[in-house]
Amino acid sequence: MSKVIKYMGILFIIGYFITLLAAPPGGGENGWREFSAFFSVSDPNGNPISGVQVRFNVEIYGTEGDGYDTVYGTTNSSGYVYLSTIVYYEGYEEGHHIWASIIDGRYTVISSYNTYSNVSYDIDPDFDVIFDLDKDIIDDGIETEIAEKFKPVLHKNSYDLQQGLQNFDNLLSDGSFTLKVYNDLGSQIHNEQISGGSNALHKWDCWYWDTYGYGSVSSGMYNLDLSDSKRYLGAPQGQRPLYYHVYKDENYYYIQYWYYFGMNDLREQLDGIAETWHESDWEHITIALNKNSSGEFIPFSVNFYCHEGGITYSANECWWSATNAPTYTGIRYNPIFEPSETHIHVWISANSHASYNRYAKVYKRSEVGIDYQDRVDYESPGYDLYFTYDNLEKLGEVTKQTYIKCPDSDYTYEYHCYPLGSISKHWLGYVGRLGDCCDPIIVIAPAPQMPSYESLSHGWMEFTFGYPRFGNYGALWVIDTSHGD
Repeated sequence: MSKVIKYMGILFIIGYFITLLAAPPGGGENGWREFSAFFSVSDPNGNPISGVQVRFNVEIYGTEGDGYDTVYGTTNSSGYVYLSTIVYYEGYEEGHHIWASIIDGRYTVISSYNTYSNVSYDIDPDFDVIFDLDKDIIDDGIETEIAEKFKPVLHKNSYDLQQGLQNFDNLLSDGSFTLKVYNDLGSQIHNEQISGGSNALHKWDCWYWDTYGYGSVSSGMYNLDLSDSKRYLGAPQGQRPLYYHVYKDENYYYIQYWYYFGMNDLREQLDGIAETWHESDWEHITIALNKNSSGEFIPFSVNFYCHEGGITYSANECWWSATNAPTYTGIRYNPIFEPSETHIHVWISANSHASYNRYAKVYKRSEVGIDYQDRVDYESPGYDLYFTYDNLEKLGEVTKQTYIKCPDSDYTYEYHCYPLGSISKHWLGYVGRLGDCCDPIIVIAPAPQMPSYESLSHGWMEFTFGYPRFGNYGALWVIDTSHGD
């Protein structure tokens, strides 16, 4: 909308208040002063935004007293709102401050102009804002658009003991997790069933946090033990989420798809060795995106994550289809990327849940005479199985604190996360282990931590370019000839 309309409105309202001030209420003509602000709120493309809550503050300081006032308002359908106040002062006026701000927690201010003055009695503030519940400075609408556009197809191996994708919120709500806390000697000092949803897991209070009162215990000494009866189950049909996380680094956007399983069980593939299982498993892929001249998001690189590292591919080396329907029909290797084919295909290894591009070599490791190799089948005949999902769920964001002193304790936390915005999953800030294993503290393959816990090479806010393989030091890479997909 043209700024001319806005200024015509200003002239009309100023004229109205000049008439009003002809007989200032409650005092002499030098004891009152009108202050005003005409807000304009729009998105970065200049489209007006209605329903945004704003605030106008006035402060006068004088020789015989100060005057203050705060006025609140909400933008109209044109993205405008006019706020004014008449503030009384006593004696000689020494100065004043007036300023305007957005107070609506749903929005993040990207840029603003003319929001403050200590010279004039009125200001003309302009704000460019985005709808941003998770406070990551990315418009939530853009995040949803990206997540929907590139949602993947997840191919399942018939040897996988996991029935389907699990729902972390459901497991918390129905009491499937028990929080166990251990001391430095490995003895259990606390045991508490978690119920009531995500807020019941993650404590905001400095003393409690995730240890439920054992504030001197470090994050590596507690875990969420999943009920044995839930280890291999998938979520009920209609409640199977695929989690996603969008972040931006300089000019690039990144979309991550995270899938959660209740169990990682390699005992069958390693002759029943007890140390080869742990509860819970998070895995993901990350797609790097750029915008073309038409404003479309185009993928140019993909990280497939497996175990303690992963593999980087050009988008042109991956397999895509026009929909995310679980099928082999219509998928193709895309040496020249086709914008209409945006749904990437991922092949998931049995029980380890590592993610692979089609026909990639698989992870193999030999330790003390024992061989382990991922099972991935890239062909469809006879199996054609998938990990299907019913909806996309946004993970949100966390922020980090380090070296926080706990009250009534000599201990200082070295690392802690908490949800950053209202859209964030509260449990995302939990930094303990996610599940039981053969040893709660020292184990060959310990239970994982939350995706946002960056110390475990999850790549929460990092993307690997360049050399195709990263991490997984000491691993071999071999062709898998087994069938079971």
